[in-house]
Amino acid sequence: MNQASENFRMTPLHWAAVCGHVDVCEVLVTAGSKKKKIDRQRRIPLDVAKEQLDRIREGLDHFGQEYAGKDKAAQTLKFTRCVEYLESVTVRS
Repeated sequence: MNQASENFRMTPLHWAAVCGHVDVCEVLVTAGSKKKKIDRQRRIPLDVAKEQLDRIREGLDHFGQEYAGKDKAAQTLKFTRCVEYLESVTVRS
C-alpha cells in the first residue's frame, strides 16, 4: 500500500489524488497509507491534489493541455472534495 512506483516514486495515495478519487483516498488512508510520503518531486498526496485542482481551475487537463471536457464544474468539485479530505487527514509538521 505504501509501495512507491519506480518512475515517479508515487504511492497509490498519490495516484488517487492525481485522479481526484476521494473515495479511494479514504480507503487507502483508513488502511494505513502514509499521508506524508513524498514523491520524486518532493510532493505529498495533498500537494498533488492541489496541483490538479489548480490545473482544472485554469482550464488545463492532467497533462497541461487545454481542458476540452464539458464537465469542468464536476471536475472542480471532485478535486475540491479530494483536497478537503486530504487536508483534514494530513497534519503538517
